[in-house]
Formats: sequence, structure tokens, C-alpha cells
Amino acid sequence: MTDILLQTLSSQDIHWLQTVGQPHQLQAHDILSDRESFQDNAYVLLEGKLALYATTIEQNTIEHSARTQSTQPLTQLASGELLGFLSAQDSGYRPITLQALDRASLLAIPQAKLQQKLQDDPSFAAHLYQAQARLLARRLNRLKKQLNTPAALANQPQRESVTIFSILEDSDLDWLITVGTVQLLPANTNLIQKAQPIDALHILLDGTLALGLSTDSRSSLLTAFSLLSTVDSTDRFTEFARLSRGDFIGETALVNAYPSDLTVRALRESKVLSIPRWRLSAKLHHDVEFASRFYHMLTIILTHQQTILLQHLGHGNSLDESDPAPDGEFLNKVALAEARFDWMLKRIQTELGTGKEIQW
Repeated sequence: MTDILLQTLSSQDIHWLQTVGQPHQLQAHDILSDRESFQDNAYVLLEGKLALYATTIEQNTIEHSARTQSTQPLTQLASGELLGFLSAQDSGYRPITLQALDRASLLAIPQAKLQQKLQDDPSFAAHLYQAQARLLARRLNRLKKQLNTPAALANQPQRESVTIFSILEDSDLDWLITVGTVQLLPANTNLIQKAQPIDALHILLDGTLALGLSTDSRSSLLTAFSLLSTVDSTDRFTEFARLSRGDFIGETALVNAYPSDLTVRALRESKVLSIPRWRLSAKLHHDVEFASRFYHMLTIILTHQQTILLQHLGHGNSLDESDPAPDGEFLNKVALAEARFDWMLKRIQTELGTGKEIQW
């Protein structure tokens, strides 16, 4: 995974991390606990491997040794991973434990300096959030392979649209509207088909889309090159989540190199705003402030998805239902997201009414 950091971070980014960071060593079996460890520092794993557990591990603080429970680690983190680079408000982590499998070398980055740098330097923020999103996407693909059922995904937190519309600014949404195209999807039409590349970012404006698995015994190539975009009698579709107005579809394709293993289907006539992937990629390359917000949004979404998978893998289907009631900050984000979505709908109606051509 070191290639992701070296491909994404600039030399200036690495120099800043070197300048403010301090070496941190872990011996075999040492514990790097979750939220408490990241209050003061974020970490870059430079060398060694860490095992990730969804349960706590008791630690003898005097002898600095650890006794693991009988559970097996859910996955391993190798050099190049970023740990604790999201703020506590954004991360949404459930309790996890990281344990060194052997001697590990880390670079500890003070959280206060990191958060200030992310605010002051949009170029650094864009690079760092992009690297983190790519790392999370790769980790999620590994975790998904361990699932025998998509049941855990059925309870994805309904927070993605809130995250998206509270982080993106009005100018970002205005650009998406300008370069996007409104599509009308008839009922039982696939917006995204299993095994095919995702060529656009979609925003659901009206209607209902279902996220699910489409049973197909054919090879991936046969499935991908299928001309069928609507449902036939032999298509078995297992729905496990529904998308509603304001939800984004295909946003993680920008950092995920793998074709989708899911199908997104219109359950009734629906409208989506579709932004070509190549336009979005060009915008991310040339506008660092937009990129910093967009990749920040992706890291939060991917972290939430990881939380659901870790809950499922670590505790079976009995997901933790002890979440606290929404606080005032989150309710403010909900109100802001709703206002921005309503504003987007009005802007799209205005553009359609004038018949304005899409401009770059």
C-alpha cells in the first residue's frame, strides 16, 4: 500500500509530515487502541503489520504486553496505512483494536497541527484525503470478501446524503448541475449493472432506487457485455437497501479500481442527475479546493461503510443499536443538507426551463 501514498502525496506533503511527525515504535503484541490513541496523534504506518480486531484486547500496562481474546483478527494493515487522520466528529468509528504482529514503525502526527494544516492547505488536504479514500476502498474490498451475506449492508447508516450536502459548498453543487444531465429512468431499469464500469456520478432527484445483488452464473465478461438493461424473467435480484432523494450513486468509483459487484435498479420511474466521470476527474485534478472537499466526503462515507462491515464481521448480525441520540451539530447538518438539496432542485428546474446547454 506504500504505492498509494507515494503516488498520491507530493514531496511537499511528505516533507511536512516528516517535519511535524515523531517516530513511534511498537513491539510485537503491543496495542494501539482506537479512539483514545487518536485523540492526540494520527499515525502513518511506515513498516510492519497491524492486526485489526472489532473487539477490545486486554493490555497489561505495566509490562506493556497484551493478551488477545480467542477471536481472530478481521484483517491486517500493512505499511502505508493512515490511522486516525479523520477528526473524531467525522470518523464514526466503533471500538476497534490494532495490535502489532511484529515490530512496527510509525510516524506520529500531532492532531492539532494536522487539523490546522488540513484547514489552511487545500492542496495538502486534497492529496491526503484522496490517499485515505483509496486506502479505505482497498480495505473494504478485502473485508467484503469475508462476508457470506450482504445482510450487514442492509443497515447502512442513512447519513451519506447529510455528509455530502453538508461538506460540499453551493459552488460545488452549481458546477455539478452545470455539467450534469438529467436522466429519466423507467421502472425496472438498471442504472448500474453488475460487473460493468461506473462511468458517471449520479444524484437521485426523485423516485426510488434499490441497491442489491443480481444473481448471474455467467462469467464477469458475459455479464458486463450483456445488452439487457431491464429486468427479465430469469434475473434474480436480491434487494438489501433503498436509496432516496438526495443520495449519491457511484461516488466511490473514483477511488475504487474494481467494477461494481452490485446492481442499482429503479423500482419506479425515477430522475437522476448524471455527471460524467471524466468531467469529475478533470475537476478534481484542476480544482484543489473542490478536490479537498470531495475526497474528504469520500473518506467519511467509506469509513461509515467500514464500520458496518466491522460490526458484522466482528459480532455477526447483532449490530450495536446503542448509538446516542443525534446531537445538535448533526441536526444542524441535516437542516443544511435539506436546504442545499432543495436549492439544487430549484436550480435544475431553472436550467431545464431555460433550455440552457451544458457548458464546461
